[in-house]
Amino acid sequence: MDDDEGHESRTDPTSTVARLEEQLLGGPRTLSLADVAERAGAGLEEVRLFWHALGLPTVEDEAVAYTEVDAEAVRLLRQAAASYGVSDRTAVSLVRSIGHTT
Repeated sequence: MDDDEGHESRTDPTSTVARLEEQLLGGPRTLSLADVAERAGAGLEEVRLFWHALGLPTVEDEAVAYTEVDAEAVRLLRQAAASYGVSDRTAVSLVRSIGHTT
């Protein structure tokens, strides 16, 4: 289905955009940066730093640009860092290395 501007709707699960988001992002973009931080138990700056370290673009805090999978990834990263007792600096270095290999 097309929206008013002639673009496919992200809300239509059969649209090309929706199918690509499911395949590439693990689901639709439904979360803001604050939502990701809340779900991951992290601060906004921490999520923004991890995102930047991965080499991914950051957007306005209120923009709906993240997925549930993104929030889970941040949560798991924080959990692993806490479990292994690594410093914030080391955690960011590990995130950066992941960003360079993908």
